[in-house]
Amino acid sequence: MMDKLAFFGGLCLFLSAVEYAIPKPLPFLRLGLANLPVLIALGGFSSGEIFLLILVKILVQGIMGGTIFSYIFIFSLCGSLASGLLMLTAHRLLFRHKLISNIGISLLGAMGNAFAQLICARFFLFGENSRYVAPLLFVSSTLTGFLLGLFANHFEKKSRWFLAFMKNDGKAKIEHPKQIQDDEKNQGGNKVQKIFFLISALILILFLLIPKNLFVKTLSLAVIFVLLEIKKRGKVRILPSLFILLSVVISNLFVPFGKILFTVEKWHVLITQGALFAGLERGVVLMGFLFFSQLIIDKNIILPGALDAFFKRVLGVFDILSGEKISFEKSEKISGLTARIDEKLLSLYGIGREKFGEEK
Repeated sequence: MMDKLAFFGGLCLFLSAVEYAIPKPLPFLRLGLANLPVLIALGGFSSGEIFLLILVKILVQGIMGGTIFSYIFIFSLCGSLASGLLMLTAHRLLFRHKLISNIGISLLGAMGNAFAQLICARFFLFGENSRYVAPLLFVSSTLTGFLLGLFANHFEKKSRWFLAFMKNDGKAKIEHPKQIQDDEKNQGGNKVQKIFFLISALILILFLLIPKNLFVKTLSLAVIFVLLEIKKRGKVRILPSLFILLSVVISNLFVPFGKILFTVEKWHVLITQGALFAGLERGVVLMGFLFFSQLIIDKNIILPGALDAFFKRVLGVFDILSGEKISFEKSEKISGLTARIDEKLLSLYGIGREKFGEEK
């Protein structure tokens, strides 16, 4: 079971990385690509294994993305659990009796994910303004849910790897990635530095939570960012975080309150001091927790016992999948892309062509 979980966890992580690279108008908006392995696994995993896979997906994404101590992790946790519960229920009750296809299951999962994230947005980010982002969230979820379900239908019909997986044939070939092995050799020399970052981050996060003091929050955010820059040697990606801040601020401006700063008469929009400061405060706190997560935890974390070995196996799958690009020509049909993805999965899962009677 652990081999299957590690293999599918690596698939989820790989697709999550692909999704992260796609620009999104909202910080918590998800296309749902990482749900594809969960959708495919519904027919071959037990109910308990499905929820373990979902938890693995959430935790590994949080560790690798540096979001495990941020609001975004809560969004991911609630959305993934709601999505997984709906997809699993629909598969067990309807799919086995051919009353629903992967498209319907995927749509239900996407709607559950969107609804859960909207509730989180209501409490953590936008307040009453969450109703303004709801249409975009549900439209994008419907579109991506339909497309993922459509691809899953096609993939299950055409994939030789999926056929072998359903027959429990073959075993994943997973090795520790070289980068992780090299990093483990250098863990001892970084202990003092890690303790310093941890203590500093914990102190600063307290100042970040001081109510109604935007200046102190912003100063705390700036210091956390400087520490993160030192830790990552100037390789922090600041633009995605600034985009998060901008999207939160704009969303809060939809319900004006307080002193009017200026008006945009063409669109009948009021920009008020109260709404602007509320948006800035929420955005600064969100960015602060993101930087805090990245400062105190990363992919080189050492987990206790068997958890550490399992985590490294998931990273091994991710490294293999991300090590080779799978190109897609504009003139090529989806079946061509599916075939090349299938070859990659077959080689990684340790299943030869002879299994399918293709030996010459």
